[in-house]
Amino acid sequence: MEMTPVDFVSHAICHLASDPDARGRVFHLADPNPVPARRIFDWIEEMGYPLERLPYPDWLKALHESSRRDIDGDDVTGAVLRGAAPETHELWDGNTYDDSNTRRALRRSGPRRPQIDASLIGNYVSYFVEQGWVEAPPEPSAGSADCLSRGSPA
Repeated sequence: MEMTPVDFVSHAICHLASDPDARGRVFHLADPNPVPARRIFDWIEEMGYPLERLPYPDWLKALHESSRRDIDGDDVTGAVLRGAAPETHELWDGNTYDDSNTRRALRRSGPRRPQIDASLIGNYVSYFVEQGWVEAPPEPSAGSADCLSRGSPA
């Protein structure tokens, strides 16, 4: 699941824009080796959130149906998901993204791509809970305490 953090993208763009040697080159900021979605879902489940895993077309259909039921327009999470949920035929455009120019240009003094791991996903989930966008997970299971402590913001 490609999910390059926006703070990395914005810092990389600023760095590349100020580098005269970068002029005229192509820089891909998407992660060429994204973490599989099933691993991200595993981490979320380890934090105590029970998930119902659906095939993508079924999930997309359920998302669109839930948006029709939200008459008040207060569904912040749904709005974010709908905006980031491409149709099934849009999931892969056949392109591969070679980030070698990006890695080379940022190697010495540029920002580093953050590792997408349980800790970062935990930070996101904690933020969503603080904002009231999702509820705190049910009582943590025995194995989730370690994942939660690694995912807590410092």
